[in-house]
Amino acid sequence: MSVRLKLRTFALLAACLSPALPLLAETDHLDPNALDISGLSAFLAYIATLALFCPTFLLFGIWTRRFWLTAWVLLGITRVIMSVRTEHPRYVVFHSQVGILVILLAFVAFLAISVRRRGSSTPVDLAFPCGRGNYAVIQGGASLLVNHHLRSDSQRYAIDFVRVAEDYGLAPLRGSLDDFPTYDVPVLSPCHGVISEVVESASDKGMGDPISATEPFGNHVVIRSAEAVVVVAHLKQWTLQVSAGDIIIPGQVLGLAGNSGRSSEPHVHIHVENLKELGVPMTFEGRTLVRNSLFEVF
Repeated sequence: MSVRLKLRTFALLAACLSPALPLLAETDHLDPNALDISGLSAFLAYIATLALFCPTFLLFGIWTRRFWLTAWVLLGITRVIMSVRTEHPRYVVFHSQVGILVILLAFVAFLAISVRRRGSSTPVDLAFPCGRGNYAVIQGGASLLVNHHLRSDSQRYAIDFVRVAEDYGLAPLRGSLDDFPTYDVPVLSPCHGVISEVVESASDKGMGDPISATEPFGNHVVIRSAEAVVVVAHLKQWTLQVSAGDIIIPGQVLGLAGNSGRSSEPHVHIHVENLKELGVPMTFEGRTLVRNSLFEVF
């Protein structure tokens, strides 16, 4: 982990913990008719709530800027709870934190169970379509909460992934496409097959440019394998190294990763569909990847 990310994480944790520290020193007496909860118990309930946010971040995207937005929203909620004027602050804090804890626990359990459902189809096992490096899935899984592709019948099992940089993949807040570590990464064939379609004329959108509504895949390759049809999309303009009719093998270079089509940042999209254009589950070297899964290629 980079020094920059360590400092950010330490500052965030310190800010989140600071509102709860007065609970340990609180001296007001509780209502004798209320449950006797000490300041330490209230403090521990708050810490448990923060701890439960860890698997939530792992499901929703600790590697992107949304992690920091979510964390600061948590901090704001905490400060509101801590500022409640009451004769029994520890009692209020404890019960509010327990309520949040129960809701989060149910929510995380639901996601953990639902996001890995494959459906009734047998998954197609593929080779990972990029070379050496660390990669993180930013869209993927069997819930709309973690995978917007579920709205499409043909793309319901699709995944989007990015290359993870030295700061663990925190997305740049601004800059050019070259600032994104995924941009210009060689994209490889994930299977044996025949190239049935190649598009490489779509321009790469700069950060902040309108997202294309007419070219959802942008520059892409369609591969017909013995099992199904594989689509690899959002490639860089004029970098494709295959043509329609080519017979390809796993690991063969298709082109470079870009930001063409309906894409908000440089990434690679891949999905599998059958001849009826219905989505088919896929695995990569036996692994089912969902949002925020990490995949390392040696």
